[in-house]
Amino acid sequence: MKPVSKLSFDIPKDTDILLCHCPPFGYGDAISAKDRLGSEALTEAIKNTPKLKAVFFGHAHENHGWVGKINNTLLANVSVVDERNELVNVLPVFEIDSNGQCHLLEYV
Repeated sequence: MKPVSKLSFDIPKDTDILLCHCPPFGYGDAISAKDRLGSEALTEAIKNTPKLKAVFFGHAHENHGWVGKINNTLLANVSVVDERNELVNVLPVFEIDSNGQCHLLEYV
C-alpha cells in the first residue's frame, strides 16, 4: 500500500495541538510489515510547524497506543476501536507541562 500523497496540509503556525484521522507516514501507521496508511504530506507539515506540541490520530487501529515524536512534537495513535470497529481500547490522558512539552500520563 502506498502512502497517502494526494492530500496537502496547511497547519497554522500557531497551532499547539492537531487532531486528525490520518497518521503521518512512518509514524504509528503500519498495518503490516509492508503496508502503511500514513500521509507523507502530513509528515512534512508537522516538520514545518515547529511550535506544534502534539498530533493525535487514529485510522491505523492496530497501532493503538503507539507514541513517538517528530522533532519536539509528540505523536500518538489514540484509536479507541479495533480492526472490527469495536470499542475496545482505553483512552490515553496527556498533559502539557510548564515547559510546553506534551507527555502521556496514563490510560483510563
